[in-house]
Amino acid sequence: MARKKKYENTSLEDILEILKSVKLPIFTLDRKWIVLFSGENRTKEMDKLEENVNKLLKSQGAVNSKKSELNQLKKRLMKGIVDNMESNDKRSDAKMAKSRELINDINDKLILLEDEELSLPRELREANAELGLEGLSVMYESINDFEEDIEELDEWIEKTRQELKEKVALRHEKAEINEKMRQYMYNIFGGEIVSMYRKYMEEEE
Repeated sequence: MARKKKYENTSLEDILEILKSVKLPIFTLDRKWIVLFSGENRTKEMDKLEENVNKLLKSQGAVNSKKSELNQLKKRLMKGIVDNMESNDKRSDAKMAKSRELINDINDKLILLEDEELSLPRELREANAELGLEGLSVMYESINDFEEDIEELDEWIEKTRQELKEKVALRHEKAEINEKMRQYMYNIFGGEIVSMYRKYMEEEE
């Protein structure tokens, strides 16, 4: 029984699932990615996927910032309660009751934020993997196109190199004949007659 090839029947979904499970750079923050896809090779799908990744990054930052604000507020409210615990003033009691109510509200908000904080890395990883797959597709297609161009250019260079070699040989041959004729001309007719004839030819031109 023949063994199955390792990548036989691999689908884009299989590749995407693998990308979700491996450690990838956040592509919209990766300098090499930005340089590679700053030209005409970008696709509309890439723009959309990058926008989604950036949106999730902003959400992560907003969650962290909101959690920090709420925790600081909670800390101030709890300090206020502790500072007024020994007071029998009705006004202080009402203030502490309001503070406890606010702390309960903050705790509820923190629970929701923690849930969001837990889900965001997964969503970001998945969105980043989708963007990576789009980039992989664009790069692979570009590489194939460039390979064809490179092959054509190699053929042109080889042909041009051969033509250049032939032209250099022809030039060398003509230069040798020219030098022999020049020497013969001066030897037979002499420099004065050759100079007179050159002047005559220049005037005719």
